[in-house]
Amino acid sequence: MTSASGSCSGAFPSLRGDPVRAQLAAPLASCCASSAGTADDIYNRPATPFVAAFVGSSNVLNGVVWERHVHFGHSIVAGAHAIADGEHAVAYIRPHDVQVTPAAGDRSFPVEVERRTDMGWMSKLHLRLDDGQRLVAQLPNEEIDGVAAGQHLFAKLRNPKVFARDPATEPETEIDAADAADAPPSLV
Repeated sequence: MTSASGSCSGAFPSLRGDPVRAQLAAPLASCCASSAGTADDIYNRPATPFVAAFVGSSNVLNGVVWERHVHFGHSIVAGAHAIADGEHAVAYIRPHDVQVTPAAGDRSFPVEVERRTDMGWMSKLHLRLDDGQRLVAQLPNEEIDGVAAGQHLFAKLRNPKVFARDPATEPETEIDAADAADAPPSLV
């Protein structure tokens, strides 16, 4: 997204002189300006919530920080190292970073399978947490053999991207699982 010098100048040359299209592209320019780096850096270590949501599919969980963890319902996720206790936070988790198991484990939490969508060699599991928030997990079929709607499992989240959230100005967000339900992984 950036030139070799790390600048965004010239990233949108076709928008010069077109104020309407330039206004529509402003979020992309902001993304570019705040997320200089390699594609791996931008995808795996996004600088802002906008970038985390824009680059790839993400689950979005809202909670409150306590002892460097985001707490939501009876669940927690690590990664809130720079956010003060008591602050609202949002955690972005890619569907392929959601693991499910039949038994509880370290930092896992209960989920209910709402739906399973077979996508060939893998499936999407639509999961509901005990506080009503939802997750979508993307897993190889051999890891979830026999898993079906209505089943109670445990989820563990890897590689969360956590950001502070101001509840007065930023509404809670959630992945639109209905829209992303059956699209191939490359399009979600």
